[in-house]
Amino acid sequence: LNEIKRKEIGERRTTSLLVFGASAVADMNALDVIPVYNDLSALVAQRYTYDRTRPELVHWSLDMDARQLELSFTETIQTSSFNVTSLVVQSQKNYTVNDVMRVHLTTSSSVLSTADGPLVVLRLGVEDADNLKLRTGLATSEENTFLTYVAGTVHDKQQNYLVPGTQRVNNFTRDTTAPRLVAFGIDMDSGNLTLTFDEVVNASSLVKTSIILGSRITPSGAAPVRVTLTGGLLVACHGNVVSLVLTDRDLNVIKFYDLCAREARCAVRLLPDAITDVSGNLLNATSDLLNIVRPHLVGDATPPRLVSYDLDLDSGQLVMTMSEHARKPGDIAPHYEGINAAVISIQAARYSNDTFSLVNITEMSALQRFWYAGVAVHYTLTGGSSTSNLSTSNTLGHPPVVVLELNTVDLNVLRSLSRVATSRFNTYITVVSGMSEDPSTGRENAPIVNGNALQVRLYTGDVTHPTLDGYSLDMDAGVVELTFSETVNVSSLQPTALILQGGRTLTDSLVLAGSTSSSTDNPVVRLLLSKNDLDSLKLNRRLATSWNNTFLSMSAAAMADMAGNAVVEITSRLPQQVAAQGFTEDASLPVLETWNLNMNTGVLDMTFSEAVDAATLLPTELRLQDDMLEDSAGYAIRNATTPTVNGVVMSVLVSDGDLNNIKVLQLCTQRADCYLSYSTSLIKDMNGNVVQDAQDGNASQVTAYTPDTVAPRILGYDIFMSDGEVLISFSESVNVSSFNPAGLSFNPSAIPNNPHNLTGGSRLTAQNGLLLRFAFNRDDLELFRMTPNFLNSVFNTYMSALPPTIRDMAGNPLSFFPSVGPFDDATRFVPDTVNPTLARFSLDMDRGLLNLTFSESVSASLSLAEITLLDGFSGGSSFTLRGGRVLQTSSHYELSVLLSQDDVFAIQADDTLAKSKNSTWLVHGAGLTRDSGNNDVLPRFNATNATNADVYQRDATDPNVFEFQRLDLNDRVLTGSLN
Repeated sequence: LNEIKRKEIGERRTTSLLVFGASAVADMNALDVIPVYNDLSALVAQRYTYDRTRPELVHWSLDMDARQLELSFTETIQTSSFNVTSLVVQSQKNYTVNDVMRVHLTTSSSVLSTADGPLVVLRLGVEDADNLKLRTGLATSEENTFLTYVAGTVHDKQQNYLVPGTQRVNNFTRDTTAPRLVAFGIDMDSGNLTLTFDEVVNASSLVKTSIILGSRITPSGAAPVRVTLTGGLLVACHGNVVSLVLTDRDLNVIKFYDLCAREARCAVRLLPDAITDVSGNLLNATSDLLNIVRPHLVGDATPPRLVSYDLDLDSGQLVMTMSEHARKPGDIAPHYEGINAAVISIQAARYSNDTFSLVNITEMSALQRFWYAGVAVHYTLTGGSSTSNLSTSNTLGHPPVVVLELNTVDLNVLRSLSRVATSRFNTYITVVSGMSEDPSTGRENAPIVNGNALQVRLYTGDVTHPTLDGYSLDMDAGVVELTFSETVNVSSLQPTALILQGGRTLTDSLVLAGSTSSSTDNPVVRLLLSKNDLDSLKLNRRLATSWNNTFLSMSAAAMADMAGNAVVEITSRLPQQVAAQGFTEDASLPVLETWNLNMNTGVLDMTFSEAVDAATLLPTELRLQDDMLEDSAGYAIRNATTPTVNGVVMSVLVSDGDLNNIKVLQLCTQRADCYLSYSTSLIKDMNGNVVQDAQDGNASQVTAYTPDTVAPRILGYDIFMSDGEVLISFSESVNVSSFNPAGLSFNPSAIPNNPHNLTGGSRLTAQNGLLLRFAFNRDDLELFRMTPNFLNSVFNTYMSALPPTIRDMAGNPLSFFPSVGPFDDATRFVPDTVNPTLARFSLDMDRGLLNLTFSESVSASLSLAEITLLDGFSGGSSFTLRGGRVLQTSSHYELSVLLSQDDVFAIQADDTLAKSKNSTWLVHGAGLTRDSGNNDVLPRFNATNATNADVYQRDATDPNVFEFQRLDLNDRVLTGSLN
């Protein structure tokens, strides 16, 4: 896989092709596959997945002897993207520990091989290697060698940036190379001996008696002169440079032998034990004496003297008139010119007691410099370049003049001081020996001491307008660093006069309205962008996304120097572009800082640490859960409306379906049980950095929680009269266990007209949700079915509901239904289309009573001729009713028929019919009766589907004469009627 990535094969689907031979695969009959041999028939990948895995550092080694650092990654990386300066070698894994040592690698180190692959080899520069060696507790073993790297250190071939981290070295090789002396110097005036080595050395290991001074060239026949040092004072060690002040005895011996008076007479030799490097390696001893010469001359006993001087802070020149020709100490003919400016001090009066001026200005912090500029009355120069008029003065007879061009540090400090060198009246100079010397004798200048300081002859203030020399923009840290040609007054900064532009027009631009400076008076001004300014920059993808679209313009009001000279304007038509190396892109991961949830509206507001790209928002990555643990109960958002505008705040409208599911699951019922987890895929910032995830038990608790306080509403209801059921839909999930049917009333019209309050009902829905189905009880259903023009169509079906009818998942009672008016009609009415059936019947032959029980309420107007009684035997007796009367009952389910006397007598007269329960069967036609929906009763036509009597009562009444009619004695006939 790494080789494929290295060769840049398969970077996309269209460039991912496959060829194979016949032996690649065979079918189940051992037939080889048809080969694909060449590019013309190569197969293009059907599906291609880009590499989205970020590379990781798996192994690294450090060879301090070879100055080599090797890094091994999980995959092929693009070597050209490697940023050496992003690496930090440190002594502990946690860099926040107080005593941790750190070295940031510099551009002195470089990548040895440019070939892409999983292995990168770095060559440590001398500067970086020396910095490591200078810290004795760093990079001396595996125990104190750690490497910190960031995402921007390198990326793979698909632009996936490195997973940042800190790792201990896997393989460490200590320095075993002996140090070597490469140069030395000796000051015969101060007795200072300076030794320079090819690497950092351990100054404490210096053995002074192993240092030998001598002459490289001796007179013919004379023995070489050698002086072995007996001691000395170690005064400084700067890495690979050691400074030693010779003892008086040694210095006198050297002078006695006329050593180091000229180049030919000055050399040094070090024995192997003279010094070691920081790894304890002994010196690579010099077999020959080196020829670094420091001449020492004795001449004129009268020192040169400063007569007068002029200071021009506009041109940056200090023009000094000397009493005689002088040279910079140490210069040799013919270079007799210049001075040593580091011994010159400028102060506010003839006498100054300012001790703080002894501090090196280059070593001050920004706060110290600010304080120094306001209170100091004394400043010592640090350097500068100087020339003299030696040749012309000899010709013209004028006193020698030395012109010192102040260096940038000194000039900026002098311009920033408020109590020194602002006029002729507070500009005085002191010098000490060493500023210059007599070229012939080497005698140094006469000092001008504090208390007798020399006032300036001619003073010229700064009248030059400062210019912007350059600037940098760090989109990661939110910092603009402005570098001016001179010290500027930071209190004069007007950020609104600075405009960042995307080009040479103001089409895409930003006025730095809310930015502030964290600098003191200095040529470099550090401007901290406000969060609003930084977010505004990130939101505009045509502005400050790279150095190509980063330009700066500013008016003269932007800033002034210490003399009040306004900065030179940079117009918006000719803005200054940032240098490529001056632009740092945003590499920080956005972080979800707060999030709010409104259970009424379903709005989930997320506030991030920086502007994010709305188009990359994937709401399906959001998971609401009841605590921060990964395996806690939760719900992943399935559907939501996302914003289209980029910004810091992303408002997601959770769909009604998701919101109701959340309520059903009893998630986020309060702030204490409302947490949000998500992966890095949730969203990206405007520079493509993925969000910092919140998962693996690190879910984020809701910041502001708005509970559900909205009463649920009935959106509509459906009536199903066949089953006697009602289906109600709600605006949100409801708690079905809280359903109370007594809160419902039905009316035949929208205007109250003897409405009926339900007396009960059976809840059919078991799960909480948006729908509730319940069934009328028998009494209510019978009333609805048998009441004319009531609940038999959508036009006479109206319902109302009181708050106690039901509650939502948050316990909010139902909103009055309807919200306007007393009743509201049904959304859908499904009439009764089910035929009623004869459920059972009973026959009382003693009373002549036939009781019929139907499956539902039916009309009491029975067509009795549709009823036929059977004895149940094949080919047996039957009798169809010819009369009878329906008795009045309170139920429309059960009807009682009083049989006619003739029908009773006829049934009784049959020997097999209705003599017992087993001989009592009933069939009927569809015209027997119908229900309130005009559905005919389901007929039972023959014996195969006849209904057997449920209860049978035989005739138990004794017969008696009911009527004596006639006695015929002629025919001997007595006629009468029995009951």
